Amino acid sequence: FEELDLAKRLKPEFELGWCRDALIRHAGGLSTRIRKRQRTPKTEYHSTLSALKFTRLYYPRRLWFMVPSRLFLKGTLFVFNGSAHLLKPLMLAYRDFWRWLNGSA
Repeated sequence: FEELDLAKRLKPEFELGWCRDALIRHAGGLSTRIRKRQRTPKTEYHSTLSALKFTRLYYPRRLWFMVPSRLFLKGTLFVFNGSAHLLKPLMLAYRDFWRWLNGSA
């Protein structure tokens, strides 16, 4: 959600643009790399924490729905698709989100 956060933080004198002819080569992203179509624990942790923080910062009235539904749906998906190892980073992200909300992170 870093790109969305940046877009939301743009000052009024700036605007987003689009270049049809741009060619982007993404050489980085080691922390979110998906190997063999599987998310890594690090990827799951950071994507969840980022989604929770973004929602709290920009759509706080939707947080009451997003927090439990994301936890339930992702948890269910991980159990049924054989990715139960991603439950721990999911829960750690929620823990760290609550710590961030309470100012202790």
